[in-house]
Amino acid sequence: MTMQHRDANTSGIPEAGAGALAAELLMNSCEAAGELQLMRVRDLALSLSRELEVLCDSSPTPVTLAASAARCADLASLAACNLPLVKPHHTPGAAAATHLASGATRALGVRLEAAAMELDSPRGEYLIRESRGTAWRAQLATNQTDEFLTPPQN
Repeated sequence: MTMQHRDANTSGIPEAGAGALAAELLMNSCEAAGELQLMRVRDLALSLSRELEVLCDSSPTPVTLAASAARCADLASLAACNLPLVKPHHTPGAAAATHLASGATRALGVRLEAAAMELDSPRGEYLIRESRGTAWRAQLATNQTDEFLTPPQN
């Protein structure tokens, strides 16, 4: 599965494309592992990739931005939680997937909050809280990944 290059100036949600790329990195990190857990992770990453590719071409409404951010945060968490299971030579790819998905989540959060503020309604306030929650989950995944990658101090 290969992401097609998309022009950042076109309408749509390019950050969702970054999330789909992160899913591809995670899928590649789980290849040929032969372990049931990593096969499930690969399947989940494939599912998230497909959802994000659809969202990438969607109109950037508050709802589609929120859905994209949630999927990217899910992907960051999936990668971080399964990082210890991937083979050592695939660790950089899985860690990159976490960071890329986390960055996409935060970028989507900026757009989502701006769109939600324009709503000027309880729905807008809910979307802002949702945005901050997904950003928190993505940051937690990044912190978990960084902790895993940092050698213990003696």
